[in-house]
Order: sequence, then structure tokens, then C-alpha cells
Amino acid sequence: MCDLNAYTYKFNRKKLQIVLIAICVMLLVIGIYRYSLLVAIAGNIIDSYLTFIERILNWLLSLFHSKYSILGHKVYHGTELITTINSNFLLLKRTLILMVVGWITPTRAVFKLKFTGLVILCNMVGALVYIGLVVHFITYFTDADSINYIGRLPFESLLLFIFLNLIWHNRENIFRSGFAQKYNLEFLENNLRKISIAIVVYVLFSSILLGLFKYSIWINYLFSTSAWILNHLDYPAWVESHILIGENHSIHMTRPCLGFNTMLLFALLIFITGKNNRTMWIFIFVGLVILNLSNITRFILLFIHLQNHGQYVFSIDLHDLYNYFIYGIVFLLWIIWFEKYSYIKREKKKVN
Repeated sequence: MCDLNAYTYKFNRKKLQIVLIAICVMLLVIGIYRYSLLVAIAGNIIDSYLTFIERILNWLLSLFHSKYSILGHKVYHGTELITTINSNFLLLKRTLILMVVGWITPTRAVFKLKFTGLVILCNMVGALVYIGLVVHFITYFTDADSINYIGRLPFESLLLFIFLNLIWHNRENIFRSGFAQKYNLEFLENNLRKISIAIVVYVLFSSILLGLFKYSIWINYLFSTSAWILNHLDYPAWVESHILIGENHSIHMTRPCLGFNTMLLFALLIFITGKNNRTMWIFIFVGLVILNLSNITRFILLFIHLQNHGQYVFSIDLHDLYNYFIYGIVFLLWIIWFEKYSYIKREKKKVN
């Protein structure tokens, strides 16, 4: 009996280690996103590729006698400058991650080469659709962020479909591989459908909800609370529209600053690894409250820094540093969840 308990403990411990490793990899990906290493290393190649995409789109625009044209990464309606185009329209980081997933998937080399070609082709098609939607609909949106979020949705959906199709059709090879056998990926295999649904929800909701709504009430609450605390700390502050105003400097709130994607990611991971019960929903609610309070703390610290120094960058970029502070809190909440309340932990306790 002791041997059985010891084996079960070791089995569930490996599961917990896998989940924690997955979280670390996720945070590493976020770090790569923030520093844009890919753009720094391959800037000229990316610029040439973007120019190639623009030439194809220009040909399509002329084919349909459109009044829009693209020249030097700039979009014109006749002679009027409408907007500019940059490498963000290529979703290169998502594409690169998808390629890496394809190559580490245990399949034949021929399949991996075909998959790489398919991903590159989808990137070209997706970029054309993304830029084309922005070009034709940007004049109908007063907020440029809205069309960017909505415009890239078909592109992200295409990459997501390829990713899920790759995992689903190769699940036998993945979960019977030596790595899967070593680390007992039964939990991931049994919850593959649930995980896939969570990924789809994250991609769709993060684009649609941030694209369609401006969250003025939420923004005003965060800034009003921050201003109330700052005034009690003898830092005069007041709120106008989406701006937290001070005597020396101000902070402008954009929708990404709400931390919506971070909170959605936090909640979905809890949902995947938990049972649909009161404990799970209470933990999600408490976690979201903590993240919003942390966001308010971030605004307060940034505001105080700006009043004293007049810029974000001091010895380091404090804006990015406070973002990592939020990511660290998410990581700690995940640790608490996996150690105390998750499906994996409760399964171990039940066997013991």
C-alpha cells in the first residue's frame, strides 16, 4: 500500500511539474513578445517580406480598381495618407511558434517540411487579408485599435485552425512519444478537447471583446481609484476621459493596459485544471480582483515615477518592469492554485 501511495505521489508530482514547466514556457513567450527579439535579429528580412506582401496587395487593389494604394509602408486614399503598415501585421511571432510546434511534433520529416510550407503560405494569405481589411475599413472606425483587433481575427483564426489540426491529427504520436511516456501526459491527453476550446475562446474573445468595446466605465474606475489613492499620498491627480493627469506628467489608458488578455489567460488555465465547482469560480473571482488591484498599484507607481522623473525610462524601462510585476502575480496565483486546489492536487489527496 505504501508503494502504491509513493507511486501515485510521484505520478501526480510529475503532472504538476509539467504544468509548471508549461507556465514558465508561456512566460518566456511573453518575454519574447515584449522584447521583439525576432524583429531585432532579422529586421531587413522582415522589411523585405513586408514589402513583398504590399506589392501583392497593391496588384490586387489595382485589379479591382480600388482608390487605395500602398507605398513605402504607407496607405494612401488617392493622395491622402490613411495609415502606416509595420511588421505587426505579419504576426511573425505567432507564425514562428507554430513552426516550432510543427518541428517538435513527432512526425516524419517530409510532413514537417510540408507543414512549414503550409504555415508560410497561410502567413502570406493572412497578412494580405489583415492589411486589406485595415485598408478598407479604417476610415469607418474612430478608434484605430478597434480595426486592428478585428482585422487580425481572420489571420489569427487561420493560424489557430492549423495549430489545432496539427495537434488533433497527431495526438496519437504526441501522447505515445518517449517524452509523453516519461512525463505521463495523461492529463493533457484526457483534457485535449477542453484545452482546445479554451485556446479558441482566448483567441476569439481577446480580439472581439477588445475590438468592439472601449470599456470606459472600467477605465474610469481604475483611474479614479488610482487618483483617490495618489491624492492621499500628496500627489495631486485627476481624471479626464481616459487620462490620469498630474502636475508634471499624465498617463493615457489604452485597452491593452487593462490587462484583459492576462486575466483571460489566468481564468482559462484555472478552468482547464479545475472542476466546475464553487472553489474554482471563487478562485477565479478572487484572482481577477487581485489582478485589478495590482493594475491599480502599477498605475500609481508609474504615476509617481513620472511626477518625479518625467519619463518612463530611468535606469530601466519601468513600464515594462511593472508589466512583469503583473505577470509575476499571475504566476504566483497559478502556483497557489496548482498546489492547493487544482484537479491534479485534489486527485493526489483523494488517492492518499
